[in-house]
Amino acid sequence: MAWTGLTLTVDGRNVLNEAQVSGKMNIISIVVGDGAAPANFSTRKELVHRLYEITDLKVDLGDGECTVTADIPQVNYDYYFREIGVVVATDRGNVLYVYDNCGDSAQYIVSTTGVESTRKRIRLLLRISDVAEITVSNPSILYVGYVDYEQTVGRLEDAVDAAKEEAAGALEAHAKDADNPHKVSRKQLNVDRIDNTADMDKPVSKAQSAAIDAVKRLLSDSIKNHVEDTDNPHKLTKAQVGLDKVNNTSDTDKPVSAAQQAALEALYEQMASYTRQKIADLINGAPSNLDTLKEVSDAIAAHKNIMDALNEAIGKKANAAEFDSHTKDTTKHITAAERTKWNGAAEHISDTVKHITAAERTKWNAKMETTGDSANNTAAFTSGDAASPTGWADIGVVASGEKHSSLFRKMSLAVKNLRYLYKVIGTTNISAIGGGTLTGAINALNTGLEKKHIPVTVIKEGVIESGPSRITISGNIVTLNLNLWKESGWGIEPKDEVTAKIPKEYAPEAEIVDICILGKSSYEVNGIGYFYINNEGNMHISNKLNLSSVRMARVNLSYEI
Repeated sequence: MAWTGLTLTVDGRNVLNEAQVSGKMNIISIVVGDGAAPANFSTRKELVHRLYEITDLKVDLGDGECTVTADIPQVNYDYYFREIGVVVATDRGNVLYVYDNCGDSAQYIVSTTGVESTRKRIRLLLRISDVAEITVSNPSILYVGYVDYEQTVGRLEDAVDAAKEEAAGALEAHAKDADNPHKVSRKQLNVDRIDNTADMDKPVSKAQSAAIDAVKRLLSDSIKNHVEDTDNPHKLTKAQVGLDKVNNTSDTDKPVSAAQQAALEALYEQMASYTRQKIADLINGAPSNLDTLKEVSDAIAAHKNIMDALNEAIGKKANAAEFDSHTKDTTKHITAAERTKWNGAAEHISDTVKHITAAERTKWNAKMETTGDSANNTAAFTSGDAASPTGWADIGVVASGEKHSSLFRKMSLAVKNLRYLYKVIGTTNISAIGGGTLTGAINALNTGLEKKHIPVTVIKEGVIESGPSRITISGNIVTLNLNLWKESGWGIEPKDEVTAKIPKEYAPEAEIVDICILGKSSYEVNGIGYFYINNEGNMHISNKLNLSSVRMARVNLSYEI
């Protein structure tokens, strides 16, 4: 892969849109790294592996473009110049604006041995167009020497000035040409079928005429259908005509109204009162045995002789002594106080608020006591328990005032969780581990894993472990301290040629590339190489600098799993 041109990132596109509105863009730095090329450049938010940042920039503005120039700094390490980006400042923080990566074609920059002592300069030309596209003026050359750079800039500026002057003259002449200089035809404008008539003179088109006729027919049919519609087309209601209280019943089926019932009851009471008065007038204080027409009729029939009947009646009247004795009898008569008390008792008996009905008494007797034994009481609820649960159940907070059905539902879910907990814990006896508790057993097992040694297997022929090689795991941190000796010496080999490996469960989640020490023996350092370990646990040593006669490779690396 080579330099293909700076790619505008998703965040960079948002910054460009904002800059086109505000007219401002704050470029703060150029960042350089040696990370492997990602699958998608436009979604990058930062470099894959950033090495350093250059903030000493020179920014030259042009017509719709800007040139960013910076010097490559001197660092105390060698590296591959593989990825580059431009960082701009926004209200939301710093954003990676554009990004590029040359992949495997990156140049190796040696700074520690002084081989490349010539100072280098980065020059990026960013062009901004309506389609938000930014490109590099010459993506095949990323950095140049100062002398070449200044000479090239001078020639480009002279050429640009001459081109601008020539283009300005041609553009001015073209702009003043008002006689259709491009010979644009009506057909090119897609108006070759349009008649050259004023709006007020345009006739009714065939489509317009047909549409007008269709509307006329539609309106005619709609009006006719509406006029002939006798099924209440306007959805008129009783309330709209002031009859919302009228019931839809025939005259013969109408019930007796409240007013009619009241009038009938008043008439009945009037007639009954009249009748009672006439009967009273007829009886006129007759004794109890002659105070009905039947009794009078029976008396007359039994005493044919009127005189006998009168004498019989007179004979039954009480004398003065009997009347006086009856009047003073307090057992047969009540006092005024007793009458008041009796009337109060009658009002109490008829009070439906103080007394309950038979239905209310039955319902009350069925109620449960607020205290006492509820062993035989039942409650209906939806159970969430399961004989063999397969997962945890969420349980809401128990609150005061909840119904029994809600409380028992939560209790059933809690029992289900207990069953699942028992299922997950299993039946292994842990009484001898960590005091017999779960937390004690887990802590004991974790303590047993501290500083666990991981076996390493040598794969490539001629490679052996040498010296104090050791791979350990402490918690979730794996530490590699390896000394690998190769009889034929280390060379530049492909990454897929495995030198050694560790079990996959101790491998990193993604491939790690790190620097290792290369030497002719365990006590001699001749240079550096590259150490690779992937997510399968495969390890590889590469002598990319092609150092001669190096046989020992030392690796010191820690990572998290």
